Amino acid sequence: MWHHFIKKIAACDPDAFYPLRNLVAGPFDNLEDLPHIERLLRTAVLHDEIVMELTPHPHDPEMDEELTEEEQQAGGRAVIVAVGPVLTGYDFFTDRTGPPPPVPEIELSPALLETASQFANAGEGNVYFKAHVDYLKRLLGIVEQGGSVLLCK
Repeated sequence: MWHHFIKKIAACDPDAFYPLRNLVAGPFDNLEDLPHIERLLRTAVLHDEIVMELTPHPHDPEMDEELTEEEQQAGGRAVIVAVGPVLTGYDFFTDRTGPPPPVPEIELSPALLETASQFANAGEGNVYFKAHVDYLKRLLGIVEQGGSVLLCK
């Protein structure tokens, strides 16, 4: 009997990773981080693959400047909605350099869309709102496929 192998993927956010990084690279000065490190390592070894999902930042309207004429002509501007740690040397993480992974076709409930809007500090049509919605869809897609998600923020 053939079993279809489904790759079990786990995702974590940067906050789940930082205690391990502190243990490996220093400074490690908080014994309360040991259970967090164990949880991340258990997550990694109990899955075929582990990926870092970057938590999007909220929109800051005070930092939002009008588009310049050049940006309008170019069709907009690049906006960095999330920043994460360098994973060099932590080879158990899947390399996700390059284009972002596809966003699964998942319909979010009105409550989840409202939550995304609150965390994004923005609504429909805003790049930060879209980043939060895509983040939720990617995480839910992993769970839907039998994987796990470890979020600590």
